[in-house]
This record gives sequence, structure tokens and C-alpha cells, in this order.
Amino acid sequence: MSLEYKENNFATDASKYHWDSKQTKLLIEEVRSKWKNLSEKNCISKRIWKEIAASFAQKGYSFSDEQCLNKWKNLKKKYKDIKIHNDTTGANRQNWIHFEEMDNILKSSPEVNPSSLGSSTKGFYYTIGDNVDKNQNVCCGGSMPKSNRKRTACETITLKDIYNQRERHHSENMQLREKIIKLLESKEN
Repeated sequence: MSLEYKENNFATDASKYHWDSKQTKLLIEEVRSKWKNLSEKNCISKRIWKEIAASFAQKGYSFSDEQCLNKWKNLKKKYKDIKIHNDTTGANRQNWIHFEEMDNILKSSPEVNPSSLGSSTKGFYYTIGDNVDKNQNVCCGGSMPKSNRKRTACETITLKDIYNQRERHHSENMQLREKIIKLLESKEN
């Protein structure tokens, strides 16, 4: 099925529309100019996307706010996919005409580059800053020692093992609380 495009860039089928490179660059620039507002938590983004659509209308393009938002989501997805691919070791580098423009906007975005990560093997660690130590586990702002015990590949953990471990931890916590209570009671007397 071939689509016939009207002068205002809408396809005869209202659900289909085409973005050329010039329009895409214009969208990226519009988002860049409004990025501070769009990235705020309490921002009403629908209003901003309406402003972006109005800006397109002033320039002679008839894209709705929903079309602009959908295009932006697709651009972000493509950017993230390429960034992940290029950050993977041994992967051939992918290029994209809009990558640098998108990188300038999104490289500091927490959804693309989180400030901290959690791992079952490394614990929590910070990813931003000059002195990043990915081997240091951090929990609630303090250091957490790594366990020296390593699980072997063939070792399996059952639900019973987890239950027993939790019971043991609970018992240790209760003993510690009793010691603290006794210590506090002895201080009062």
C-alpha cells in the first residue's frame, strides 16, 4: 500500500507520518531548548509538547504534540540501543546521523547514565564522578565489605537454605537486641 503525502506532511492515513532528517533535527533542537523543563519531575510535559508542536506549525510543519512525543521516544530508544551496543566490548561501532545531538542532550540523563548501579556480585556502586571504584560496595552511603565466600557454579540454593539463613539472621539480631537492652538497663541502674 503506498501512501500519498499532502503538502502539510500528513499522510492520507492519519496514523502514518514521515519525518525527514531536517524535521528530526528541528525536533531535537526544540527538545534541547526545553530539556530543562522536560527533565523536571513535576513538569507537565503535555504542555511542553504542545509548545513544540506549535513551534513546528509556525515553521510550516503539521505535526501534533503526540506525534512529536512519539518521535522523541523513538529517537531516545535508538540512541540508547546504539549507546549500549557501542559500550559493549568487542562490538563493531554503530553510527547514526543524530547520535551526537542526542548524546549532548541525554548523556547526563539518569535513565541513560544512572548515577549508581546495583549488582548481585558487586553490590551498589556509584557510576559518576572521577574517583569511581566499581569494586567498592556502597549501601546507604557507607562501605559494605565484600564476602570472601564465592559460590561455585554447581552449588544450588534451595528455598529451605534461604529460610534457614533468614532464621539464623533473625536469631542473631534478637540476641544483639537483648544485649543492647541489658546494657541500657545496667546504665540506668
